[in-house]
Amino acid sequence: METKINKARQFLEKGNKVQFTVIATKRSNRTIEDLSNEILGLMAGESKINQEPIRKGSKVIFTIERK
Repeated sequence: METKINKARQFLEKGNKVQFTVIATKRSNRTIEDLSNEILGLMAGESKINQEPIRKGSKVIFTIERK
């Protein structure tokens, strides 16, 4: 997940918005809410939520942008 966070940071530095789609798998012991909150926590200092997390079945989708 670190690679994806680093790529998201690069996009944000260029002024782009980043959309995350977190998909639940049967193999994962973590819930998609936990994963979404972890991503938001890692990106909190340098970004703000543009689109609030929306749950669609086994997915959570949200968009962040630079502060």
